[in-house]
Amino acid sequence: MSEQSVKPAGMLRVYFHDHTYKTLHLTQDSSVQEVIERLCHKIGADPTTYELLIIAPVGPLRERKLLLEDRPLRIQEKAGCTAYKFLFRQMQNSGKGKAPIMDESVDWPLPSVSEVVLDRDNLWHSDPEAVRGAGMVKLPLRCFKKVEAVEDEANCTLRIRSSDGESTWRARSTKHRNSWLKVLTTQLQALTEAELFFKAQNAIGDLEARRCDDDLARLETFDTVQGLLADPEARELFLWFLSQMAADSEDPAVAEADADFAESQLARFKEHPGIQNRLCRIAAGVGAVEQKGGRLCVQGCAGALPSKVCL
Repeated sequence: MSEQSVKPAGMLRVYFHDHTYKTLHLTQDSSVQEVIERLCHKIGADPTTYELLIIAPVGPLRERKLLLEDRPLRIQEKAGCTAYKFLFRQMQNSGKGKAPIMDESVDWPLPSVSEVVLDRDNLWHSDPEAVRGAGMVKLPLRCFKKVEAVEDEANCTLRIRSSDGESTWRARSTKHRNSWLKVLTTQLQALTEAELFFKAQNAIGDLEARRCDDDLARLETFDTVQGLLADPEARELFLWFLSQMAADSEDPAVAEADADFAESQLARFKEHPGIQNRLCRIAAGVGAVEQKGGRLCVQGCAGALPSKVCL
């Protein structure tokens, strides 16, 4: 297959330092070096003086420089389009503004120098043997139990206790160590609070769901005369309704309300908006019934129905 017949597999948005961006058409095998060369060609710059980085969406410790042989489109597809931003910039001789780089500990099979990136849920560190994640391995923050500074001669050590064990990291300086400690501690606290809130929200939701199911089951029992008569409050309401219907009837045969008459009036009873509201409130265990001057006033709630409905 000729080079001209290879179609772009996707698009990559690359940002510049002034927050503008350029969208490039790339293939799965397009490398970081190719991206840098194409962008430098457009601006007339030396490719050896520029670099491409991925920027995590949260936290100050977020930059990671991509290797020239990395495949940016594959990284984007694995992480998702919104997981990282790709930044194209001129190389900086000083380390100002870059993430702290911590040396390995004997507790972890890391290279002699490990680049570390922190996002919202994970602590990433470089590993040349990693197949996925662009040479990065993640440590889920939800597994962390404690992060603490270790007082040693250099005051550059950070200890991380997790459900998988304990690891010790050495930063370049005390300032870098303290920066990591502050950010990790703050993020762990935020995750803990979010988890507690989520659990509380689920518990409240489950409780409300069970209560609604109970109320609905109780309301469904009012679909029959037997169910209405079994509940004291619903029974009082239904018998009062039957007495009113019997009193208003011109047929002397219904002067005494019997079972057949009760069944015949059930549909009419349930169609009345005020009674519907009252039955719902009885099922939920709220509200009250007032009886004034021989007329039943059904207490309703403000809104769709009037505050009182008198039959």
